[in-house]
Amino acid sequence: CIAIAAASIVAKVVRDRIMLELDRQYPTYGFRAHKGYPTKKHLEKLKVSGPSPVHRRSYAPVHRAMHIEVSDGASTGEDG
Repeated sequence: CIAIAAASIVAKVVRDRIMLELDRQYPTYGFRAHKGYPTKKHLEKLKVSGPSPVHRRSYAPVHRAMHIEVSDGASTGEDG
């Protein structure tokens, strides 16, 4: 259906714009390049820097990055 195809394109464009803004706010993570997908480089940044305030902590790779921080003693991984 043409409406579903159009909605999909609009959603992708909106998501890409959001990711560009997040890249400006949190340049460490490279949101501009990976658009939020768990690329190898993105996952490496999570391991080194821990999650940003916009990362979903319930998402397994983010949760693991938080756990790595705790085990390394760098952070508690708690919000606030």
